[in-house]
Amino acid sequence: MRDTFDRNLTVIDAALNDSMKQLSQNPHDSVSEDILNDALNDKVALLKEFADL
Repeated sequence: MRDTFDRNLTVIDAALNDSMKQLSQNPHDSVSEDILNDALNDKVALLKEFADL
């Protein structure tokens, strides 16, 4: 279970980092903002899911 959590967290963190990089280069890119928001929501959901175990 820990491996699954770590893999999922790594994927989400990569998406967050990519989105932040894109937004630093183009601050008003709505696609990057949407991807960032989705990744943040995914991270919160993942953390909640594993906190409930």
